[in-house]
Amino acid sequence: MKQGGRFALAWRILTYDRGRTVLAVTGVFLAILLVFVQLGFFIAVPRGGMLLYDRTRFDLLIASSDYEYQVQPGAFPLSRLDQARGAPEVALAAPFYFGMAKWRSGADGKAPDVFVIGLDPNDRIFDSEDINRQLAVLDQADTVLVDSMTRPMFGPLTTGRVVEINGVEMKIGGNYVLGTGFMGLGVILVSGQNFVRLFTYRPAGPGQSGADPAETGRRSQGWRGFAAQAPRRRDPDFYASRARSSRD
Repeated sequence: MKQGGRFALAWRILTYDRGRTVLAVTGVFLAILLVFVQLGFFIAVPRGGMLLYDRTRFDLLIASSDYEYQVQPGAFPLSRLDQARGAPEVALAAPFYFGMAKWRSGADGKAPDVFVIGLDPNDRIFDSEDINRQLAVLDQADTVLVDSMTRPMFGPLTTGRVVEINGVEMKIGGNYVLGTGFMGLGVILVSGQNFVRLFTYRPAGPGQSGADPAETGRRSQGWRGFAAQAPRRRDPDFYASRARSSRD
């Protein structure tokens, strides 16, 4: 059969039942589309899931045995960090607290969830100068740093603006650039003391507006979140730890 005849036969087969041809072409197109969707997830999921960890300085990380992902990190007693500090190879063991809180910023009544990261401002656990140069702000009472990628639904992220988070009035002390990843629609950084004020599992007592985070952690089952720090070969002045730990 000549080339022209082969083409005519193929064309006649395709046009004989146009509905079947359209269905077949649609199926092939959807299969190709799904391949690209899977490639997108393959690239985006590791980047989003590791966004926070890629910008923190550690070699080893102690995590709860109940850890699932950042929003559900489980908990472990802070005594685990005391054990890590006892190892001669460990120069620093720093707590890292995770929690979800309600952000209420106006008269519209909306209260979206915001992801809260608590840390000691004296421990420079982030590999980001944009964050490190503002850590001193977190020493102020009721002050937060807000990720600039936080969604517009949270309102303007203007420095000095006062918002209500978990029923506590907090002031925005500044913005930083990191990204929210899979942590939620909005992310804020707070000191350990302010983290205690935002969550209800601190010890209650007359006249207590806050409590020492280390003491609170020892008296409770453990903080939501995970943390730690030990030696980094590229940076001998900063150390962190990454080993899974079970709850006491």
